Amino acid sequence: MFFFLLIALLIGAGILVYSSKERTTGRVGEITFVWLLVGYCGVATLVYGIVGLAAPEILEEAQGFPANAPVFSFVSMAMIAMSVASLLTVRYRGIYLIGPAVCWTIFFAGAMFIHLGDFSRRGGVTHGGVLAIFATRWPHRVAVSQRTPDERRATAPSVTD
Repeated sequence: MFFFLLIALLIGAGILVYSSKERTTGRVGEITFVWLLVGYCGVATLVYGIVGLAAPEILEEAQGFPANAPVFSFVSMAMIAMSVASLLTVRYRGIYLIGPAVCWTIFFAGAMFIHLGDFSRRGGVTHGGVLAIFATRWPHRVAVSQRTPDERRATAPSVTD
């Protein structure tokens, strides 16, 4: 499901970029990054976190531990907190994007290595599986890396913002 959401968000960002007058590398990267933060890391993760608190048995198999385990509630609250930080990128841009970027980069790097290790232990690592894991865990890194330091400084908020 998350893979299809990722594809839909990239198509939506692509349509916005195509209709935009300014198509600099920095602008394309920022549009793509904000779409991914809001749609993939924001809305979807907020729903996941709320469901994890309200009806944990629905996500029990996906999480890998019992629904009544305290760590399940902790993970759900962390997801909600990270999603709110991502949703705030709709309003705040510039230097604010660094916070959610660092948070999600660490999270997705850990998730990618955990999934690869899990598949490796079970002997189920395929080229397609690795591609799917990489695609759904690292899209925001590509968007962030497209912006040059000058472009990041130019979009940073001023003291009066």
